[in-house]
Amino acid sequence: MLNIALFVTAELLLAGYLVYAVAVPLIHYRLGDGDRWIVFAVLLCLIGVNAMVKTVQYAFFPRNESQSVYIAFGWVCIFYIFVAGSFRRFMNRDVYPEASRALMIAGYTISVFGLLGVLPAWSWLIH
Repeated sequence: MLNIALFVTAELLLAGYLVYAVAVPLIHYRLGDGDRWIVFAVLLCLIGVNAMVKTVQYAFFPRNESQSVYIAFGWVCIFYIFVAGSFRRFMNRDVYPEASRALMIAGYTISVFGLLGVLPAWSWLIH
């Protein structure tokens, strides 16, 4: 049961990443950063959907992958580092600096939790 709870947590965090993947590139585009942000939005969404699908596959259709929950939290860690960096950029450009700072700190915090979720896999690989 704990395994499913961890997968649900990872899925919710990945769903939050998908909200970011749609919203933030559009904000960059509206700020005049160029058309490349629309391409980034599509790529970020594809990566996020792929991670969500793989997480569901790991949860319900395991194929001798004992480390699958750790893989999902590894994706969460990497994705939220980019989320936090994007909000840092907004903060530096004075786009809602207080909200950007709070979201940046939240992104880094979630990334650390994702990293902590991956640590048992690293210790398993070492031994």
